[in-house]
Amino acid sequence: MTTIAIDQKYVDILNSFGDVTQQIEEAVRQYTVEQIQAEIKKCASENANFEEKYGLTYAEFKARSVLDDEFYNNLRQIEQLWERDTILWEFYSEGLEAWHGRLNSILQH
Repeated sequence: MTTIAIDQKYVDILNSFGDVTQQIEEAVRQYTVEQIQAEIKKCASENANFEEKYGLTYAEFKARSVLDDEFYNNLRQIEQLWERDTILWEFYSEGLEAWHGRLNSILQH
C-alpha cells in the first residue's frame, strides 16, 4: 500500500461524508477506470483505422503478410509504409488487449 498526503482541508470536508479512506479509494478507482476507458477508446479507434485501411483484422493481416507471398508482394507495391503500420497496429492491438485486462481486474474487485 502507498501512503499519500492529502491537504487537511479536503480531509475535513470528506470526514463529513463518512470514511475518508473509502471515499478516496473510490475516487481513485473511478478516475482509473475513466483513464483506462479513454485508452481503450484510443486503441480501438486506431485499430479500426488500420482495419479499414487494410480490410483485415490485425491477426489476419499479420498472418497473411508472413504466409501469403502474393499478399505480401501486393502489400509492398500498394503501401510503402506497411511495415511502420504493422508496428503501430501491433502496439494498438496489444494495448487494447492489455487495457481490457486491466479494466477487468479493477471491475472484478
